[in-house]
Amino acid sequence: MNEWRKVKLGEIINILNGYSFKKEDFSEYGIPVIKIKNIKSLIVDTEDVQFVNENFYEAKKKYRVNYKDILLSMTGSHISQINSVVGRVARMKKIGKYLLNQRVAKLVSKDKKILNEDFLYYFLSQEETTYQLALSAGGSANQANIGNNNIYELIINLPSIFLQEKIAKILSDIDEKIELNNKINNNLEEQAQLIFKNYFITFNHFLGLKPSNWRNLTLEKIATLIAGGDKPKNFSNLKTKKFNIPIFSNGIINDGLYGYTDIPKILNESVTVSARGTIGFICLREEPYVPIVRLISIIPQKNIISAKYIYLWLKTINIQGTGSTQQQLTIPEFKKTKILVPDEKIMKEFTNLINPLFEKIKNNQIENEKLTNLKNCLLPKLMNGEIDVKNIEL
Repeated sequence: MNEWRKVKLGEIINILNGYSFKKEDFSEYGIPVIKIKNIKSLIVDTEDVQFVNENFYEAKKKYRVNYKDILLSMTGSHISQINSVVGRVARMKKIGKYLLNQRVAKLVSKDKKILNEDFLYYFLSQEETTYQLALSAGGSANQANIGNNNIYELIINLPSIFLQEKIAKILSDIDEKIELNNKINNNLEEQAQLIFKNYFITFNHFLGLKPSNWRNLTLEKIATLIAGGDKPKNFSNLKTKKFNIPIFSNGIINDGLYGYTDIPKILNESVTVSARGTIGFICLREEPYVPIVRLISIIPQKNIISAKYIYLWLKTINIQGTGSTQQQLTIPEFKKTKILVPDEKIMKEFTNLINPLFEKIKNNQIENEKLTNLKNCLLPKLMNGEIDVKNIEL
């Protein structure tokens, strides 16, 4: 530990705050703008973005967001709402043209020979760091704010640049393996969707003709629909031996994982659909879980149809909500959704084709959970020097 020293972040980083775009600056297309809502937990969401004219990219060069930039939310909720907490950090993983909006900060090392930016990112990604920032925030429970000084005053335990690079390499290797598994899973799901389309959308498997004995039924005829309830009283943000049943909300990050409880509500394989917010966000749920408000669970009648079939079918349609002020998806309307139901023989044939793909996806998800747990265990110990990496060969 004699190579480590405690330093205020303000001594070794600079902060660039985003530009205050006006309402009239935004357009239907152009340069994507990264806002607070795009800063998820460790992820920059580049899907749900607004745009400004291309001219801004040249006029506002200092506000460009580049690959691997470290971004931090300056506004959010207090620590009780961890998914939207102020001070959450994310890393830009996309290559392209982006601009930074107000109340999102970009953090950069003043001297990369003193502070490695990968090491900085992992320091900021620690729960302890997020807690410190959230606890120092001012404002209301739903709109907590921090300023540059809140970040500058953070104390970082800083080793030599040699050790910083080693620590960052250990953690980034885990992240890269997780990302690789996610890419493999995306490819596997695309294969499943292609098979589904070949069978049930284009009917290419049947020479372009839909078999006459197939039926168009509503969801309520082939499944039970259940609306999510309140958050369970027995609750934990982290998975433990007692609290190991996932709770899912209508969010999209981590497939809506909200926390954990001890008693499941849904036991069988099913599909969930977000009923508000990102309406129509669909997930296949293969393990017992608890859905909470604004999430609809679809539990199939196994003798008629499978959850995987419903999942792939819903992926092919445009699910829309109703309501003039705030759009939402309601069970009375959604249960009327039509779904093509093939005969038992074809359903079995199709299931035998896609089950191995989903089994591989599930195995990769299990591996990712183990890798995430490993990273969460190593992170604080590596960042405070408890694990000595000096003699580790990488």
